Amino acid sequence: MSEARTLHELVADMAVLYELALEIGQTLDVAANCQRFLGRLMARKNFDACTLWVRTSRLREGRSGRRGAHEPYVCLYTFPAPAGDGPGPLAPDHDLVKALATRPLLSVAEPDPLYRRLRAEDGHLQGSYLLVAFADWGVLKLHSSVRERVLDRIELAQLDKLMARFARSLEGGFSYAALREEIGSRRQTEAQLFFLAHHDPLTGLPNRTTAMERLDRIQRHGDGPGAAAILYIDLDRFKNINDSLGHLVGDRLLTEVARRLRGCVRSTDLVSRLGGDEFLVVLDGVRETAAIERIAGQIIEACRRPFLIDGRELYIGCSIGITVFPDDAGDGQRLISHADSALYQAKRAGGNCHRFFTPELDADVSHRLRVESALHGALTRHQMRLVYQPIVDLADGRVRGFESLLRWQHPKLGTVSPEVFIPIAEENGLIKALGEWCLVESVAMLAELRRRDPRLFVAVNVSERQLQGDTFPALVDRLLEEGALPAEALHLELTERVLIGEHPETLRTIQRLAAMGIDFSIDDFGTGYSALSYLRRFPCGTIKIDRAFVKDIEQDAQDAALVEAIVRMGQSLSRRIIAEGVETPEQLDHLRAVGCDMAQGYLFSAPLEADALLPWLETYTPRLPQARPAGTQQAAGRPVR
Repeated sequence: MSEARTLHELVADMAVLYELALEIGQTLDVAANCQRFLGRLMARKNFDACTLWVRTSRLREGRSGRRGAHEPYVCLYTFPAPAGDGPGPLAPDHDLVKALATRPLLSVAEPDPLYRRLRAEDGHLQGSYLLVAFADWGVLKLHSSVRERVLDRIELAQLDKLMARFARSLEGGFSYAALREEIGSRRQTEAQLFFLAHHDPLTGLPNRTTAMERLDRIQRHGDGPGAAAILYIDLDRFKNINDSLGHLVGDRLLTEVARRLRGCVRSTDLVSRLGGDEFLVVLDGVRETAAIERIAGQIIEACRRPFLIDGRELYIGCSIGITVFPDDAGDGQRLISHADSALYQAKRAGGNCHRFFTPELDADVSHRLRVESALHGALTRHQMRLVYQPIVDLADGRVRGFESLLRWQHPKLGTVSPEVFIPIAEENGLIKALGEWCLVESVAMLAELRRRDPRLFVAVNVSERQLQGDTFPALVDRLLEEGALPAEALHLELTERVLIGEHPETLRTIQRLAAMGIDFSIDDFGTGYSALSYLRRFPCGTIKIDRAFVKDIEQDAQDAALVEAIVRMGQSLSRRIIAEGVETPEQLDHLRAVGCDMAQGYLFSAPLEADALLPWLETYTPRLPQARPAGTQQAAGRPVR
């Protein structure tokens, strides 16, 4: 039972008791008062039988009557009434009742030794029983024909309070003023709880519940005035700030974001926080694309401006997915789902932008959901495998190592690209299991390779999730020890995003691994947050130039200049430089000319299956392909991954 529901029922119970108290105070007929009170109580709590015993000493003289005055307990009420002239529950085992009356609140579904005899007195042998002892006043026995009808702790406390008030009314000590005050207090608490149930406690914005209620109202109004635009907002780079600077800074940032969002819309529009760094804006009566884009642009600009938190400037951004009612969907759940699909596309586009929902996006998201579902069983069904691409020394053409690359072949989905399933695995946490499997398999292959050539290394891609926690360095150490391998034979590849995040746990893990002798490579250098400060601070021995810059190195002067700058920078910092995606002799000549150390790509070899790796090495002849004379046709290149 929810707290809101419990408080609502308690307020209602108190109101019933208040009304009943007016009647109780006007008569000395205790049995009649019991019948009124317990009859309503059973109806509200769904019990079908009850028996109430009270201590004779707790009843004022004249109210208890002569019957049972010499007994320690008297039965004030039983329902249904006993048949015939039998004593029924009017003659209980007083020792048992006394023992029960000294216990705390009790809820049981099976017979208790202390009241086993009481259980059979009214002939109810099936269902569940509840015995409540309230102070030293008496004992109430309730029965339900539905098994396991046992009240929870909150309901027990509620029932105990009701009975205590009823007891005081029988003793003549009932206070109408106190009851009115308690009812008012309960109603105030209920109002506060209602506010908390419909608002985000951090930002004060309406929450998901309120947003769905607003969308339901819009849906009921239908087309025309009921039209609305839904903007699903997700903050860019918020996780980096939250992880590196702490949740307190993150909370203050979210509060400031909420303030700016409210400033971008009308007072009649809804700005709600769905959770985490996700917000939802509902623009009532807005349907025109130009108006929606104008507001979306204002929100993006508001989030792009620096945030001053605790004396420091913080920079984030936001991505927005947009749906329009009733054009895109007719109910709130589908509208939010479609907006989420559009948001995903905005994220894929690099963030700091908005995207409108289209039916094609829905198909993309459906495919993504199928991929995510299939990914959960991919390892156990042996659908994953590793391939290995040679890394060649540009000085002499010798193979110096291999990069292990993950491949997924699904029986129905076919070949699923790592660019599709790796981001999904990072989002749902499966990347940790996938990464560990890749590491185990790669180190096992490394041991085989080094038996042929002890100078070879294997590079393995590692995600940030794997580096968080204390278990990863121990796993690496164990695998190297089992394979009798030196630490320098294993290279771990990190993306710049991992370094820019500066997560404390991640940095500690990197430092521990570097102290063991593990070499780190910065993968896809130049595509993200490349900065000299990271190269100086982090123990990375290798920089990998992304294939995007190598592809047009002969035709694009900017790419050529950038590649040369990366090589020169790496040389000045004593870092090795590996170029990815080398497919033509002309690219190779350019890389050699600027001083690049190593390269990988289809010019040397496609990624090799594990069982083909050693045979390929046996037949490989160290050589560096020469550029073709001008005018001759080149073979079409192929992507590395």
